[in-house]
Amino acid sequence: MPLTSSLKKPSPAFLTSVDIFVDTFQENLVYQREICPAELEADTILTYLAIPSIVIILISSFCQRRKILRLDLCGGRMGLVYPINIFTRDSRLEYCCSFGLAACSAYERVILFTFLKENLWTLTIVLEWSVSFLIYATLFFNIASAFSIKTALSYFFSSLFVWIIMVVRFNELASCQENDNFVVMVIKFTPTILCLSYLAVKTPYLLLKAIQSKEYVERKQVQEFQTVEQIRESFQGKHVRKLLKHPVQQIVDTTVATKENFIDKLHKIYREEKGFKYPTMLVTILFVAAMIIYMMTIDFMVLIIPHLNNILSKSLEALERIGYVAVDGELPSVTNTRESLHLVFNMTQCVLYSLMAALPLSCFTLIVSSLHSLISFRTNLLAVYRGNFVNIPESGRQTGLSLCIGSLKFSGYQVAYIVMGHVWTCFFLFLLFLFITVFIIIVIGINSRWYLWVYTLCAMMSMTFILHILQTLLVKTFYLLGNTRYLRLDNRRFFFITIYYLFLFNILSGFVSCMIRIIKSCVVSFVAVSKMDICMLPRMIDLYDPGFAIYHGFIHLEASHNNPVLQVFIGLLIAMSKNKKVNTPIEDIGSPYLTPFQQNKSKTFSNMSNVGTTREFSAARFTWLVAYTLIHNPTIRIYRRGFIQLLNAAIRDGLKVPLSDRPIYFILTQIQCAQKNKKKSMITKQKLMGLRKNTNRKKSHARKSTFHSNSEHETATDLTNLTSTEASSSK
Repeated sequence: MPLTSSLKKPSPAFLTSVDIFVDTFQENLVYQREICPAELEADTILTYLAIPSIVIILISSFCQRRKILRLDLCGGRMGLVYPINIFTRDSRLEYCCSFGLAACSAYERVILFTFLKENLWTLTIVLEWSVSFLIYATLFFNIASAFSIKTALSYFFSSLFVWIIMVVRFNELASCQENDNFVVMVIKFTPTILCLSYLAVKTPYLLLKAIQSKEYVERKQVQEFQTVEQIRESFQGKHVRKLLKHPVQQIVDTTVATKENFIDKLHKIYREEKGFKYPTMLVTILFVAAMIIYMMTIDFMVLIIPHLNNILSKSLEALERIGYVAVDGELPSVTNTRESLHLVFNMTQCVLYSLMAALPLSCFTLIVSSLHSLISFRTNLLAVYRGNFVNIPESGRQTGLSLCIGSLKFSGYQVAYIVMGHVWTCFFLFLLFLFITVFIIIVIGINSRWYLWVYTLCAMMSMTFILHILQTLLVKTFYLLGNTRYLRLDNRRFFFITIYYLFLFNILSGFVSCMIRIIKSCVVSFVAVSKMDICMLPRMIDLYDPGFAIYHGFIHLEASHNNPVLQVFIGLLIAMSKNKKVNTPIEDIGSPYLTPFQQNKSKTFSNMSNVGTTREFSAARFTWLVAYTLIHNPTIRIYRRGFIQLLNAAIRDGLKVPLSDRPIYFILTQIQCAQKNKKKSMITKQKLMGLRKNTNRKKSHARKSTFHSNSEHETATDLTNLTSTEASSSK
């Protein structure tokens, strides 16, 4: 008998229970949160606050000076004011609070006005969302820009707006105390209240500091340059010194290496690196995403859990009326209704318990993923600093336009990816737990031969597992020579026979392996959907992944503008120029970045500088230092003027010269150039000889022609004379 014919159809009670569950859930799935009038008043006040915010933005911009364009107009006034510098590492907590307030306020407005509308997802709703985003971005612009302007006037406006918003929020909570969901509102707005409280204390403190330093309208342009020792001990200096060290390969015992690798795996969740600071924008993104997820979770629990409890209570009431246990002689309809109510109660419990298990586990997964994203960002950024493009493709694979667009989109896209990743992870875990609970509680209760499918699947998986163990033992015992760490094949004929006999078995086990692969890819996709640093596509088409392409642009923008090698180089130039003005000895300038041998050399250079100050001696010393630099830095020799001139000459001559400055290439190039020039000179000589021969021929031909013309002219004159004499004689 086939397996499908042995399976029984679900009972009518089960189908009826499913219909009851769906209908009851649809009836109760309404956003029943009572809208307090104070919420609408608070939203109106915050909306109208955008008007003075625009005026304050204009005032702040008038207090700033332009740096390039039309400096003669209005004394250079009306400069641009920006809320955040994405390359900065300062004021991270302040930016987190200000951006978090803007995002949470916009989210609350979107949720409030969306559920007040009867017709959702229309063009009007989308336009209202866009206007709301512009209003709240303008409202919180002055709060964020104060931490980039850093003047007393900007801190005053920022503290003023913070206190106004805090008063509005507290008034909203105080006016909604009689609301049934007051406790939920307090729990939901706890992050917002904490951010407002921190900014309400921090901005007046910064205002007093700015007044104390007399930075009222404009910030004093005081450039604080680091000394050489400070540059050396900074994170950038340590990074550059680490790059300059020759890597030493140490032979470590395999057991010790295994322990260290296990510890490294534990540190993959998060490992702090001393001195490294994450960009303020990245920390702000994670903070804003956490606040939005917190508010979404509270709204979801308020929306779903009361309805599930309502279904449970109604099911229990119905069971109490008709009885929990069947009675002899009752009608079949009553029996079917009782079974349906039991199944509805069990299904509702399954949904409720699955949700309660999926939400905290999803939050834990989100925390681990965020910490790993920070480590991944730091690892990728340091690798790009070193020129290692194993994980992140090089910048040449995208144009500057694409990289800049990616950096523009990164902040908003990363928040959206984290939020959607949390939603999908929660949904996946919910389905997983629901499947387990429904399978245990409900499917087993159906009178059917479902276990035959389970037995078949378990048998296939057992066969796959046994085949895997058998092949592993055969390879370890017979087919690898010596240590299994190295690939050295032995007993090749038995190996070929084993491949033949296991061919059909591996086809069957390959289906199970393919299903496992699909399940793994789904799990990894759901878990890693929030991580933009992980590409979901193969390496050849990795930039077709929009999230990874945007992350690629942000990484390269950060690496190109905050490169530690560039910062250390510029810092050393500034420090050396300052020390040169105060006549600091040379060994105090360059020695911290040199080896002991090079420090002795630098001391000899400083002693040499005291010997003579003539122009010839300075030129000779400079030439020697250039030669010393080129010897120890072979990669920059190809950028020397002599090599470039030789390369251009070879290109003009049609020669292909490799990009190397080795003497053999120079000699070969010179020989080839000489041969080429010799051939050219021979050709030109031949051409000149040919031209000379042609000119000589033309000259001789011209002489002959003139001779013939003269002779003809003479004969003609002779004939005329002869005829004239004959005529005279005849007369």
